[in-house]
Amino acid sequence: MNSLIDQPVKERGNLIVVSVLCAIGMVGVIVNYLLNVTNQVAEGYVVVRLTGVGGAVVPTGSGLTLEPTGDLDGYVDVADLPSGAVSLIRFGDASEAVLWAVVIGLVGYLAVRVMRGFAFNTGTIRTLNGLTGAILALWLVPSGSTRMGTNWVISTLELEGRFVDPASASNTTLWITYLIIGFCLLVQVVFRSGVRLARDQDGTI
Repeated sequence: MNSLIDQPVKERGNLIVVSVLCAIGMVGVIVNYLLNVTNQVAEGYVVVRLTGVGGAVVPTGSGLTLEPTGDLDGYVDVADLPSGAVSLIRFGDASEAVLWAVVIGLVGYLAVRVMRGFAFNTGTIRTLNGLTGAILALWLVPSGSTRMGTNWVISTLELEGRFVDPASASNTTLWITYLIIGFCLLVQVVFRSGVRLARDQDGTI
């Protein structure tokens, strides 16, 4: 199925902008991750994302006490943590960066296909399938690994009752991902209908 659909000049310009922005975004995500992880490894720490439990009192070295609430990033010396916990957190960060780059890249590739006239094409449907799968993986893989590592850190540092993993405190990310995946599936249905329509038109012609 290779039906071509010409795009107006304005629409082609918009699609070019989208594809260029996606290319920049892919590079930016990877470079940002590499800079962060290189600094963490060089300095010997790992970033642990935590949510403070309201009412939990945490003593400090100066004699003060804090009642942390909300999300915060803890910079923890890797020497104080099990290597397994550090590996899980680092894998979560790495997989998140890679999968974000894949998602952004697929969006850019989809824009290129539409710009070239392959909007209603089986290849475009496969790209949408890949995009949906990448978004699902982005929701499951990094969060699962990071959550296990974070809970391990909380247990090791005896922070139970003071901090929890952010994913345990909120379902916002779950619902946002759910809606995005549902939207992608809806778009797939629309594009499949377009493929069938283009096929029927080719047969008529």
